Amino acid sequence: MITPSPGQATRKARLDAEFLYGDADPFNNRCGVRPIPRHSTVFQIDLGSGFSHIEPIGGAPSVPDSDHRYSYLVTGQGAPAGFQLAVQPTSDNFGILTITVELVDDVPADHGETVLLNSWEAADDGTAGPVSTVRLLEAGRQYLITVDGNYSEWPAGSPLKCGVEDEVMTPSPGQAARKARVDAEFFYGDADPFNNRCGVLPIPRHLSKFEFDVGSGFSHFEPIGGAPSVPDPDHRYSYLVTGQGSPARFQLATHPTSDNFGMLTITVELVDGAPSVTPPADQSSHEGALTAFDLGSFTDAGADAPWGVTVEWGDGSAPTAFEVGGIGSLLTKSHIYDDNGSYEVTTRVTDKDGAAASATFEVSVTNVAPVITTLTGPVDPLLPSSSAAINATFVDASVVDSHTCTIEWGDGTTSAGTVDEVDGSGTCTDSRTYAVTGVYIIGVTVSDDDGGISLEAVHHYAVIYDPDGGFVTGAGWITSPPGAYRPDEGLTGRANFGFVSKYQHGTNTPTGSAQFRFRVAGLIFSSGNDDQEWLVVGGVRARFKGNGTINGAGDYGFMLTAVDNGNSGDTFRIKIWDKDAGDGVVYDNKMGSGDDAYDGTVIGGGNIKVHSK
Repeated sequence: MITPSPGQATRKARLDAEFLYGDADPFNNRCGVRPIPRHSTVFQIDLGSGFSHIEPIGGAPSVPDSDHRYSYLVTGQGAPAGFQLAVQPTSDNFGILTITVELVDDVPADHGETVLLNSWEAADDGTAGPVSTVRLLEAGRQYLITVDGNYSEWPAGSPLKCGVEDEVMTPSPGQAARKARVDAEFFYGDADPFNNRCGVLPIPRHLSKFEFDVGSGFSHFEPIGGAPSVPDPDHRYSYLVTGQGSPARFQLATHPTSDNFGMLTITVELVDGAPSVTPPADQSSHEGALTAFDLGSFTDAGADAPWGVTVEWGDGSAPTAFEVGGIGSLLTKSHIYDDNGSYEVTTRVTDKDGAAASATFEVSVTNVAPVITTLTGPVDPLLPSSSAAINATFVDASVVDSHTCTIEWGDGTTSAGTVDEVDGSGTCTDSRTYAVTGVYIIGVTVSDDDGGISLEAVHHYAVIYDPDGGFVTGAGWITSPPGAYRPDEGLTGRANFGFVSKYQHGTNTPTGSAQFRFRVAGLIFSSGNDDQEWLVVGGVRARFKGNGTINGAGDYGFMLTAVDNGNSGDTFRIKIWDKDAGDGVVYDNKMGSGDDAYDGTVIGGGNIKVHSK
């Protein structure tokens, strides 16, 4: 409360940043005469280039704001903001201006700030300060306060050293002019200003002189490392404090004596500002595979939820971004690498103030070979000089791999097929003309550009026949070897056979029959006159394929291979498979040999005859 103008009742004083009332007639102008003269130079701001009046947002007002509130938009210059009233208000127009400084451009706050405490500016009670930081020290967060003094010690008997920072002052009696210095933990000269300052050590320490307040009142804090017994040679001391949601304030509680004056430079810095990220162990994956990767964990001393997390996968793909609400594990995120290689993954955690930290780990991605999914070839027997065409489809887990394919035609020749692909999947095609009759097994492989090769896909069979090329007959027996009968591989003993296969004039399907009996196993295989599919005769060798039954039932396929070696010993082989059970082999007296081989079992008796045309 203040004493009002004459004749007025007691009232509260008011102050307006853009208007000061009462210049001509304090009461009348304040109470009713409008507009009131505006004095734009009264409230001034200094951002680093000196005090001046800045127009409020919206331009210069013609009358006072009804709430007496004005906003100013400024650009920082790296210095604390200063505020003053350049002309003192008249009459009862006194009061307090509440000034709030707020960062509005979404730039992460810089928690480092420096203020100056000048011991020259002492109050009547001898104290200097307080000076205050602009920003709040956030509750629960750790701050490092560093105080740099500017005092020099003078050895006994030596001329006094002059500093370069401070104002020249009147020295102690008998001393030349010099610049004063000050130290946050020591003030010299209390007993004898000259002698104590110039050589007597240790110098008395006065803990109560430099004090600061972070929210609970002014007190002296011990510097990091404990109370010093002698001044720090650099006159620098650091203090670790926990914010309480208030600005930090600093003061000299007792005025320095003699010429021990100067400037304390005080820096406040947030030291738990950035999260700390712990990377996971290096990990692995396969190209094209959706894999969940562990991202590690993080800690943050501040209450900075939520934290933003971005994951740069190292392969040029878009980052993965998400938020977490608490410290600890960053859990997992899934990603697909399109190609093999080694990738550096960066996980970055950013707190709500923009402070960030990151860590990296390696992902090794292995190549995946292509897979042939289908293979088609000639189904019907072909005449010599006919074209046998092959078509293979394939897929690859990598959508960026390119491919080649190779075809082995079964007659000792190979060729590179034509590949047509999109996103790593496609077809391989080619054709070949066989000049010689025979049964040919065609194999196809697909290779990617990273050296991966598919498993060979095999087509059974390309049959090249000559209907006028001859026929085959045979009857006799063999000793069935161990392992030939799949249901009981230990069985062995005598097995009898008889067969005939021949093309009738003008047909491309042979006729005849085939009988095979393995008495010990109770196996009787039979193929009738219309059950044969093809016959190939070449020189002393013949091979034909067809269908039949076992013990009068089922649907079985067979292939019989016969070689007429004359007096050197004919050979016989029959392979029988169950078409109703995935073509599982039931009997093969040359188990493990290729279907195109002619290495049958030498017959124990009987005769095989390959008849040429």
